[in-house]
Amino acid sequence: MTIEANELGIPEDAMRRLAEMRPGEPGGLFTSDLSVNEFLLVREAGFRPLGLVLGSSIYHVGLQIGRWSQNMELDTLSQAMYHARELAMSRMEAEADALGADGIVGVRLEIEFKEFGNDLAEFIAVGTAVKSDVKGNWRNDENKPFTSDLSGQDFWTLIQAGYAPLGMVMGSCVYHIAHQGALKAMGNVGRNVEIPKFTEALYDARELAMSRMQAEAEQLKAEGIVGVQLLSLAHKWGGHTTEFFAIGTAVRPLRADHIIAKPQMVLPTDRPVSSEIVPGAGGADAGNGEGSAELPVERDGDAAVVDLVAAAIRADTADLDAYHRVLSATVSDLLPVGMVEVDRERTMKDRMAGREGRATSIRIRLGDRTLELVTRHGGLVATVAREVRGVVISRQEISVAEWTQLLAQYLAQLAAESADARLALSKLLGEA
Repeated sequence: MTIEANELGIPEDAMRRLAEMRPGEPGGLFTSDLSVNEFLLVREAGFRPLGLVLGSSIYHVGLQIGRWSQNMELDTLSQAMYHARELAMSRMEAEADALGADGIVGVRLEIEFKEFGNDLAEFIAVGTAVKSDVKGNWRNDENKPFTSDLSGQDFWTLIQAGYAPLGMVMGSCVYHIAHQGALKAMGNVGRNVEIPKFTEALYDARELAMSRMQAEAEQLKAEGIVGVQLLSLAHKWGGHTTEFFAIGTAVRPLRADHIIAKPQMVLPTDRPVSSEIVPGAGGADAGNGEGSAELPVERDGDAAVVDLVAAAIRADTADLDAYHRVLSATVSDLLPVGMVEVDRERTMKDRMAGREGRATSIRIRLGDRTLELVTRHGGLVATVAREVRGVVISRQEISVAEWTQLLAQYLAQLAAESADARLALSKLLGEA
């Protein structure tokens, strides 16, 4: 082991449990707090779970009093919160090291103040230790297992994009926010006005937490930090003392090429009415399974048809209701029942008048891809999402024109495979 577990205070019972779970031991099994979908995606990324690992530290948080009218960091409390989390994380890493793990995924950091002591808090770090199926150096420069608070879905996406986690990085700042004088507070009654003292306090505290998190990432020689959370935690110190906590996963590149292929419509030849949109489809690389080669939908001879269909279903790009009316009127005979979902916002007037309300989003499910239009800032935003076993693992924003083109490609392919769809498409183009 690279981490001396006994020196870190790992209980003997924990060491015995971990010894029984090591790969190759008779009767060994893994434990994990990953969901079923996360577990399957971690396996698909080339890692197998070894066991649930944890670290705990019950810490006495010291006392420090801030000045009533002054913004200031409470250094004693900042150091306590930081050190306690580091102890919990180090013990969790030691357990993972005892299992021979390459890293820990799905890490959770929790704090629980205990009833048997007003200033006692338990800091807990929990995650699933994993080991790569492929030989390689997945550990960080300190030869410790990597840690990551990313979900199983995000972990899979990160690996597929050519990045690897180095470790969780964090920054903490416990800050006393100055009180406002009574006269000043009374002067603000009924007015819209910024409170500069409060703004400066919260701004400064968050910046301190962020800078400390970034310093940890630089120490790990990371390229960047993903999944950053910036939390404001009041704990038990009252309204004017707050911990600002920044945490994320530092990452490094696995390869130089991080280009993610643009989604493109493809259709398996053995499933004529189930279409997909997959990155990088096309050419010799587009599917080579027996009897299910995946071919790009839009071929040279079909380009004109696709353009005609796209023109027929195109609507006002600022009006989601207009798009829904066009889709309902033009493609209702082409798309299978249940493929189109519409979310609506109904006001009280809508309810009293029996109206459906304003459309806020439209989703069209095409195999493991979902095309979605949503209203945002007075316009339409189009996205294409990919799902694996019912879990969204990626989402990409595209232009409304591209969104319409993808739908048109799917409709054109339906018409090429079905006589009924061809008839409905002819009617659509005749009416356009």
